Amino acid sequence: MITAPDAVSWKSWWRYANQDKTLLRSLEDDLIARLKLQGKTLDIGGGETFDYIETISIDGSIESVNISVEARPSFVADLNAALPFDDCTYDNVICFNTLEHIFDEHMILSELLRVLRPGGKFIITVPLRV
Repeated sequence: MITAPDAVSWKSWWRYANQDKTLLRSLEDDLIARLKLQGKTLDIGGGETFDYIETISIDGSIESVNISVEARPSFVADLNAALPFDDCTYDNVICFNTLEHIFDEHMILSELLRVLRPGGKFIITVPLRV
């Protein structure tokens, strides 16, 4: 199910206008900070160097996969190829601002759904490009 974000208050808009981040990144950060995940989570394109991990409420474990060793992911893998995970391994799959870097988005989306358990949560953000 795709859901729209909550309405933004004037207080929030003022806060967004007075910071270093883009409006899109600020809105994403607020939504990410509201996440409450249970079970085993896979972070696509993530790693220990990303600060959003600290803002998510996770009752369980989180693993990450990234092509960049510098991101310090749990697994290093090319996201333009099949993922090195068994079917239905994860209760949640999160993917923040990564799909725009993937050559074959249909393949990676298929892979993400393959490793997600039935009824699991799939949370994704993609930057707006016009």
